[in-house]
Amino acid sequence: MACSILRLCGFLLVHVSVVAASDSLDIFDFPQNYESLLYHTRQVPEAEWPSNFIMSLYTTADAISSLKTGDMSVLSSLASKGTEWLPEEELVAFIFENNLCDALELLLKRCFKFQPSVENLDAAAEKGHVEMLKITATNCPMARPSAIGIDRAIIAGHVAIMQLIAAKTPNYFNYHQEALDAARRGHLDILKWISEAKGILPSYLGISHAALSGHLEVVEWLFGKNPHILPTLLSIEAAAQNKHYKVVQWYSENRRTLPAIHHFVVNGLFGIADWLHSKSDGNYPNQGTINEAFIKGDVQIISWLSRKRPEIGPDSRSILDAVKRGHEASLIWLLQNSPKCLLVPQVIDALIARGTWFLVDNLLDLNRNWIPSQSNVDRIIKSGRVMTLARLFRLSSLCEPSMKSVNEAALCGHVGSLHLIYERFPGTLPDASTISSLYTNGKRDVIHFIYTVVPKFKTSQLNFNAAALNGHANLLEYCHSKDKNLLPDLTTIAHAKMKGHNRVEEWFFHLFDDKQPMKALPKIRIDSISNQTILLTVKEAKLRIELLATQVLASTTQADAIKTRRKAQEDEGRPVQTNTTTNIRAGAPLRNPSLMEALSLGGRSETANMENQQPQAVNLGVAGLA
Repeated sequence: MACSILRLCGFLLVHVSVVAASDSLDIFDFPQNYESLLYHTRQVPEAEWPSNFIMSLYTTADAISSLKTGDMSVLSSLASKGTEWLPEEELVAFIFENNLCDALELLLKRCFKFQPSVENLDAAAEKGHVEMLKITATNCPMARPSAIGIDRAIIAGHVAIMQLIAAKTPNYFNYHQEALDAARRGHLDILKWISEAKGILPSYLGISHAALSGHLEVVEWLFGKNPHILPTLLSIEAAAQNKHYKVVQWYSENRRTLPAIHHFVVNGLFGIADWLHSKSDGNYPNQGTINEAFIKGDVQIISWLSRKRPEIGPDSRSILDAVKRGHEASLIWLLQNSPKCLLVPQVIDALIARGTWFLVDNLLDLNRNWIPSQSNVDRIIKSGRVMTLARLFRLSSLCEPSMKSVNEAALCGHVGSLHLIYERFPGTLPDASTISSLYTNGKRDVIHFIYTVVPKFKTSQLNFNAAALNGHANLLEYCHSKDKNLLPDLTTIAHAKMKGHNRVEEWFFHLFDDKQPMKALPKIRIDSISNQTILLTVKEAKLRIELLATQVLASTTQADAIKTRRKAQEDEGRPVQTNTTTNIRAGAPLRNPSLMEALSLGGRSETANMENQQPQAVNLGVAGLA
């Protein structure tokens, strides 16, 4: 114990003398002063234990710092601690990543339990440190990089790693696939080694993969091995798109005949087409080429052609063909890039006829000075698109709509269009014939519009009856609200009921439910022809309408039977016999005198006495209703 204390005192005296000799020296300034202290302590006799103590202060960080300068003394000091010492993973990873073969050999010799991890071997393989793998294999025969590490080495193009693995495991690689991958990645060394060692070349796809990736050296080498295989056009197109023009140039020089620019354009190979066009006289494309592109409707082709010859646009005929074929994408492109080509009356007509309203609306917004044709105006009015018509009416020059288009808009119920037309062209309304058809078709909104703009407008009894015959009860109610004297006659109600329009009869009687507490109706016309009116109760009116409907149905059935018999006689070639007493047209006013007299029973007739008229051969059985 006393001896140890004396030795420690001696060490401290040495330290003091060292500090006295150099004011800048600090024992606690690790690791810079380790070597200096070791040197001085080793000069003192019997001072081995201070040296060993200082050496034990080294760390992994100190070893890495010294290895960076090429000094292995610190690593050697750490390895000399004993057979139980193992280097930390950080130190081993640094050695493998930096290809420090001497340091690895030192660790393998000094540290009997040390063995590199798979991660260390993968890192060496990925970086191509084949000597590190050889040293490891010599000392640790079972140590080998993983499949991931080997794949990374191949991707990086380290042919030496592949050679090392193949030497130990001959069947490890699929050489056909490796050759194809090497061509795609541009690893000519790997291709040459596989070809020399195994006699294997990549498939016909190899040269195409190399071409599209721009590996001209690989393309030339593969073509030299097999001059009968050229890259595909698609791979050359990809090379052109990726600006690998040297590959495209090589292809054009080694192919016997190169197709014209148009071939590449229509097939969507725009990269090759660009390269060829840059070497041409600039006369491509022409008018015919652009027209053909519009007829086909390929926007990419149209866009490419337009960039090359912006002064040429499609003609009207090709645009019309594009409209008929429904190539809306090409038409939208034309709208965005050259809308003047679309501002042609025939094109507008075609767009309207096909219902391409998006284009029509945009065209009307783009050019306020455009003068539409009469057909343009009429077609837009007939379409019933109010917003499109409003855009049309904002144009500076506009022709007046034709009466035909106004009538058709009314018959279709396009009230919004009629409003716009009347505001822009006051007094423009449907004609009388069309107004009559409005009642037949039940266009209540259009009739309301006419009542609004024409203060003295009145509905005729004939038109009112037409609405009733076709079952338009809502229209009857509206017209009656405008003129309380408008009421349908019994015959018209019967005809409507016979057709299944029961709402007309319901509306008629509902009209008087609240106004006639005695359930007596006002004077009612029997039909639309005579002026005879009668006074009936609600019950009597319902019975007589039912009777009239039955008579109309019977007359119609008999008329159909006669028509069928006539047709049969005509088919057989026999003379056609007619019976005038039963030929009653369905829907016609019933003017049978006996019927008129029967309908007068129970009521008071205000017409001339009809007793002198001879009754027809029609028996309605009115006596049963009395």
